[in-house]
Amino acid sequence: MENEYLDSYERAKRADRERRSHARQMKRRRQKRLKMIKGAITAAVAVVVAVCCILYTTRGEGGGQADGINSQQMAQDAMQALAQISEPEQKFKYPSVSENYKEIVSEEVKSPYVALLDVENSQVIAGRGYNEKIYPASMTKVMTLIVAVEQLIWIAL
Repeated sequence: MENEYLDSYERAKRADRERRSHARQMKRRRQKRLKMIKGAITAAVAVVVAVCCILYTTRGEGGGQADGINSQQMAQDAMQALAQISEPEQKFKYPSVSENYKEIVSEEVKSPYVALLDVENSQVIAGRGYNEKIYPASMTKVMTLIVAVEQLIWIAL
């Protein structure tokens, strides 16, 4: 009897785990669908707004087409407006290489990637492998270590 009780308890426990797992999966699916729907609605609204703006600006005083503008021109204008909406502006400007750029060859610098920047002029003054892509997680770990050590030094003083 006790064995039957344990078996039914284990079955109920397993069923509960499966039910919860299924509920989590369904929640993730709903969230994914909602995210897709929100993105589609945002894109559709952007298209409608762009087309309405173009139509509004190209209409003449009499409510018809403006002089010299045909539907093909309006379509081209709409496509240009959509391209401007969909392409985000690049807010970050990458630094240029200084005319006096020096390659860092010293063995004291252990890192394969080094960049010394003049932030006022946005130029790379010196470096080693400065233009290669690196994984930010590794750099974040290094910077976290540097900040932690600096803080420990300040606390020790």
